[in-house]
Amino acid sequence: MADPDNFRVHSIDHIKKLPDADKARAILEECARHIRPLLQARRFPQPRCSVRSAFASARDRAATASQARRWRVLKLYEICCCTAGGKNLGVGGFCCPAGDGVTSLRIAIRLRTPGHGPQADEWGAHSLRDLDHAMKVLIHEVSHIVHGNHSAAFYTLMAELTRQYETYLQKGQVLDEAGMPLTGGRKADASRHNPSLREARLAALGAAEARARTGAILGGGGRLGGGGDVCEYGPQ
Repeated sequence: MADPDNFRVHSIDHIKKLPDADKARAILEECARHIRPLLQARRFPQPRCSVRSAFASARDRAATASQARRWRVLKLYEICCCTAGGKNLGVGGFCCPAGDGVTSLRIAIRLRTPGHGPQADEWGAHSLRDLDHAMKVLIHEVSHIVHGNHSAAFYTLMAELTRQYETYLQKGQVLDEAGMPLTGGRKADASRHNPSLREARLAALGAAEARARTGAILGGGGRLGGGGDVCEYGPQ
């Protein structure tokens, strides 16, 4: 059986001579944590609204389960206008795929504004961009593991990864450096993640009251949005 620990970013490297080098490394480390679920995950299921048989649903679930990506990035590193790989300011990053469809030998990301030019004048020379910017570039470059050129299939995959990443953030399936889930891109409150017994009971009571109110509105056992086709999820 394949080792899940292999499907991740294996090493990172930042430019140590630039200002805020420790912050640049922290951004790369966070990028590595955020991209890991996407490297390991099954393909993101797409909604398909139709009435389908139980056999077809089971077949789709089995097909989705067999499509785990199992990608890996051997090296994630920073480039800048002052490094050999970052001279072209029009390039936000690049990927060197191994050619096996699952491995990137290295991915480079431009984390900073250039040291000169309009962006430097506006934001400051070599100022760090935020994590959201870095993740957009990283998701773009990770898509090149499978598709070398900017084809329609490439952009379809990039959109799939972006949707899946946003879903993981909303569900708190991306962890911070302390192992706490992030919700909506923000660190979850530890007290909310591990509520006290009293808080848990109050939450359960509130949920029960909400269900009772909904039942009264629906007239006893109805379902919001009922009727029409059944919306199921199958592989893209």
